[in-house]
Amino acid sequence: MMHASRVTPIAAALQYVVELEARMGVRPQAMGKLRISLALVLVAACGSSSNHGQLDAKTADAPIDTRPIDAPMPDASPYDFSCLTNQQPTTAPDTLAYAGTTEAITTGGLSAAGAVALNVYKVSAPTTSIAMQTSASDGTFSMSLTTGGMPLDVFVTAANATYRTAYVYPPNPLHAAAAGVLIPVISDATFTELSGLAGTTQDDSVNGALFVQVQDCAGMSVAGVTLHVQQAGTDVGTLFDLGELTAQAAGDFFAFNVPDGATQLTVTIGTLTFPTTARTVGVHKKPATTGAEATITVTQVVPGPST
Repeated sequence: MMHASRVTPIAAALQYVVELEARMGVRPQAMGKLRISLALVLVAACGSSSNHGQLDAKTADAPIDTRPIDAPMPDASPYDFSCLTNQQPTTAPDTLAYAGTTEAITTGGLSAAGAVALNVYKVSAPTTSIAMQTSASDGTFSMSLTTGGMPLDVFVTAANATYRTAYVYPPNPLHAAAAGVLIPVISDATFTELSGLAGTTQDDSVNGALFVQVQDCAGMSVAGVTLHVQQAGTDVGTLFDLGELTAQAAGDFFAFNVPDGATQLTVTIGTLTFPTTARTVGVHKKPATTGAEATITVTQVVPGPST
């Protein structure tokens, strides 16, 4: 539990954290949802408790791929791992609709974030935008992505001077239209509250940060997992397991102070590790140019592709 002196500011800062669902549109049948659900209920409970000790299980100081809860064996779990052996689709429509909203995580909940500059890049060509649009005042956007008949392995950047620049990676290449996509953005002030809750200080001059949600093939968050965050086979960053705050956040992780560069993500639960090929995302330090914003990379890790 937390000291009583920390309860009020944390609770005030985390009004938005009951649930954020970012519908990244990576699965046509069941939209992949990206949920940040933190410990508002737990914080309230701590505030009413007479025993104000330290948080019992704090993973910020633990090795990056250590989780203090025994992971259940996959065959004894309620999760769907049936897509683990699926092959990546090899075809896609010539054009894909990609539409949704940009929304800000604030202390009062989610709110429309207008005037966010969106750019879509192929992972293989990360400096050449293939589609761009600025979200409307209500946060809505709609783009058409040209595929050449093949799935698109892409990421989306979301930039506005009010927020950290977000790099949003779907867990798999896009091979179908996506509607209801939610691109989340977060201010430095709110991000600082989160890193403080994790007991760490972010150094944006050399590092980036990650938010990762682990899901099964049906889009359900997976509890009891170990998240591996690595660069060139070496563990990196300071991992904060939100599931240690509340079971509602099982499978949700922040990784702070991840060095700038390509970063590989895998998950272990029991004897199962997925995906079979690690998901690689880009993590970015704050650019040195005047007026540049710090960053956060957002993604999901799933067992395998949908078909």
